Amino acid sequence: MLQPKTKREDFDRYLHISYTQLNTYLKCPQKYEFQYVRGIPWEFVPEYFPFGRAIHEAAKLFYKTLKETGQRIPLADLTQHFKQTWDKETQGNNIRYKENQNRDTTREKGTQLVRVFYENVAPQRIIGVEVPFSVDLVLEETGEVLPCKLTGIFDLIESDEEDTLVIVELKTSSKRFSDDQIDLDLQGTLYSYALKQIGFRTNGDETLVRYDQLLKHKNPDMETYYAVKGNIDYTWAHHLVRKVLRAIDHEVFHPIPGWQCKECPFGTTCQKKQ
Repeated sequence: MLQPKTKREDFDRYLHISYTQLNTYLKCPQKYEFQYVRGIPWEFVPEYFPFGRAIHEAAKLFYKTLKETGQRIPLADLTQHFKQTWDKETQGNNIRYKENQNRDTTREKGTQLVRVFYENVAPQRIIGVEVPFSVDLVLEETGEVLPCKLTGIFDLIESDEEDTLVIVELKTSSKRFSDDQIDLDLQGTLYSYALKQIGFRTNGDETLVRYDQLLKHKNPDMETYYAVKGNIDYTWAHHLVRKVLRAIDHEVFHPIPGWQCKECPFGTTCQKKQ
């Protein structure tokens, strides 16, 4: 309960929700409960978690070095940074690897992806690297403001010679994105909305999102996809977030069994709860 001297608006500004939280709830409300409501420790760490972090740390170093010096960091230095991050993230942790994989083979796959990234990335003018944001969720048609802020971090913001802005998201995956995945991607919609709320956009009310996807194939590859997000997408996302918040407020935390259960770090806890 808030103390009488605490203003409601002072408390509300600390309430937030992120894309990661929303995505967790949409995939499995019970996992959301275990992680964000009850704070239950993970039974293990899926390998994709430290792997993605190490890849993103390498990309961050690449872009920051380029922005600050105008020069591309040598590939050997970038690869070494990935290896050091990977070793640190996996040292002493209970990592669960995919079948026939281990710490060393996954590390080698990461070095291959770093090389693919280095050889294929073609950045424009870098505006910001890992830029945090916190914005209100407002339905433009009615002015309705949801009772929490949207928070997150832009991986990268670029612009071209005409000052056209683009949000860039780096992804690692075993499968290529489909057109539907790109069109319905919630993260791209929320992040482009956040950029608009800050006061920037690509063109009119629309914002351009670029996805740089590193593919963890036998022969690693990198593909690039674009999506344009606008008011129709923002309205859809606002209604979705409002419904998720309402469900959370009413403690709707049911499990959704499926393929994702295999990599869920709350498997034992989930079985005991049934």
